[in-house]
Amino acid sequence: MPFARAIVIGAAGGALFSFFGLPLAWMLGSMLFTTAACFAGVRLEVAPAVQRLMMIVLGLMIGSAFTPELLAGLPLLSVSLLTLPILIAVGAAVAWLHFRRLSRFDAVTAYFCTSPGGMANMILLGGAMRGDGRAIGPTHAIRVFLVVMVVPFWIRLTMGAQPVARGSAAGLAEVDAAGLAALAPAGGAGYLIAGRLWLPAPAFLGPLLASAGIHLASLTAAQPP
Repeated sequence: MPFARAIVIGAAGGALFSFFGLPLAWMLGSMLFTTAACFAGVRLEVAPAVQRLMMIVLGLMIGSAFTPELLAGLPLLSVSLLTLPILIAVGAAVAWLHFRRLSRFDAVTAYFCTSPGGMANMILLGGAMRGDGRAIGPTHAIRVFLVVMVVPFWIRLTMGAQPVARGSAAGLAEVDAAGLAALAPAGGAGYLIAGRLWLPAPAFLGPLLASAGIHLASLTAAQPP
């Protein structure tokens, strides 16, 4: 029942945010509703098997970004690739000290609160590494809200950029079924192999490496919808 309640409450929040066209509707809406429910004393849980499955899907999706075209364009990004890790390390170190000294977070939770990755990735990985997802989630939610609400307006005011119309993302009907059929066992195999090799967060890292290898070899261009 706690898992069923989490699904129903999260789906309601995602649907409401989606109805009003808010950013990252199905992530932020479900997070806001389930967080409010927990503060109200409602017991919610996520089944560990479902969490592992979602980590496998995320790993496959991120690994699909590693394409031959990406490698071909790396020389054009050489300056950014050299300076960005330094900026990330300095910014993360300052933020980590803030969360440790002022917010009193434990070291793992503070690390995943400062890591500039995708919000869903940081929440799942942080939980897998025994961090406090109740702190990691809201921290990244605030970051995403600030970015979404500030950066587009700032770019428009300072650079005169105008929004362009974009089509909807590919749905299930446009997905390459054969490609996904190849990715699915690769995700499972990557998870099992990463676990045997004692890699951290094997349900995420193993499928990511497997998906990256498949896409770099041009065996498929498919990715989860």
